[in-house]
Amino acid sequence: MGSERQIMNNSYLATTYLVVWMLIAVIPVSKLWPSAMSQLMQLLLFVNSVVVVYISQKVSRRGLIFVILLSHMFISLALRYYYMEFWNDPLGPIAIDSYNYNNDGIYYASYSFTHFINDFLEINGWDDLGFTFIIYSVYKLFSPGIGVHLLVVLNSIAIAISCNYLYRISCQFVSAKCSMFIIAIWGSLSFSMVTAANGLKENFFTSLIILAVYYLYKFIEKKSFMNFVLFLLISLTTSFFRMAMFPVLVMALVSIWIIKKIKPTVKSIFLIASLIVLAICAGRYIMNVLLILRGFSDDTFSEMALNQYGEHNLGGPLSAVINVVFGFIGSTPSFISTPEKISYITLFNYSVFVILIFSSLYIYGIFKAFITQSNIIALVAITIINSVMIIAMSFSFDFRYRFVSVPFILIIAAFGMENSSPKLLKLHKLYCAALILLVLFYNINF
Repeated sequence: MGSERQIMNNSYLATTYLVVWMLIAVIPVSKLWPSAMSQLMQLLLFVNSVVVVYISQKVSRRGLIFVILLSHMFISLALRYYYMEFWNDPLGPIAIDSYNYNNDGIYYASYSFTHFINDFLEINGWDDLGFTFIIYSVYKLFSPGIGVHLLVVLNSIAIAISCNYLYRISCQFVSAKCSMFIIAIWGSLSFSMVTAANGLKENFFTSLIILAVYYLYKFIEKKSFMNFVLFLLISLTTSFFRMAMFPVLVMALVSIWIIKKIKPTVKSIFLIASLIVLAICAGRYIMNVLLILRGFSDDTFSEMALNQYGEHNLGGPLSAVINVVFGFIGSTPSFISTPEKISYITLFNYSVFVILIFSSLYIYGIFKAFITQSNIIALVAITIINSVMIIAMSFSFDFRYRFVSVPFILIIAAFGMENSSPKLLKLHKLYCAALILLVLFYNINF
């Protein structure tokens, strides 16, 4: 694992992050610097990730998953305690989506199963039925007061289970040792723990996606009808969390056969790039039409984009360019924020930092997957389609929408690294230096 020690290196990531954090701290340019307690929680999340990744090279896979389970549970509950003590709310500040989920759980807790399903579908449709059903079940069995905290534990269990399947997927494309590194990063992502404490659905949703992808590859490997059925059933289940995910997973399966039919030439690469641009444009148009059909005004979509740009002090043509770039490489971590947005911007910024640093390896991994016509192209399809959707919606600055593709970005980045020459790895280091300057510039000018 020589190259992993050079690039996908725990101490390299940790040291770089701390240097950036300290540089931003000593430049008194913003009044939005988080409170001491918020920074302490941010530090706790960072240290946890560093320790888990360090342990990953010292223990067995089962031992690592057990460590991930315990650490994820402990940190998530610590965050929940922080919310209760400093914000007087177990779901944290401005927990709009969390409040909606929690209120639905409380409202339906006294309902029978059939009454709950019928009433929810009549009001909300299929989207979000999956997570609301989990909340409903827990609140009905244990009461809302206990259930709201028990859900934090269930988040940790879901992540631990997903690590087991992510490891098996990863080992098909990269070394076992690198796969341990990948699940350590995934299982200790600060965003995952913040999400658990906030009472959001992303951990359950992404764990289901990982399970679906696992059976996708089992079907490709053995051509078993049962594996195909399991892939379809689990993929359909993801629709109850976010309806667009089922067609994405089906397209991922189809992409494996398509890539075998395409010769890796400059012309074909240009064609695929053109199709991606077309998909972004079409996606924006389709989303605008859907919003209008749901009763929103013609300007709603544009206003959503302007709000996203405005929150990050952007405007004009440059904002659209940055939206596209961040849509593929990841957004910059925010070390500063308003107090209300601390749990949605700053607390988990180490997760954002790690994905950004690995972005050049990820991009090279995509190129290498296409050239070698590897079956990893299914993971590439998922991440690219997710990026296209993010760009079309102007959500490139929101890590929450990228999170579902993060486990696959990590595998593709590792695949790119293991297939890189020493010269390319040196270029990656220069790329990282440029990214660090970008992060500093972004935060100083926030």
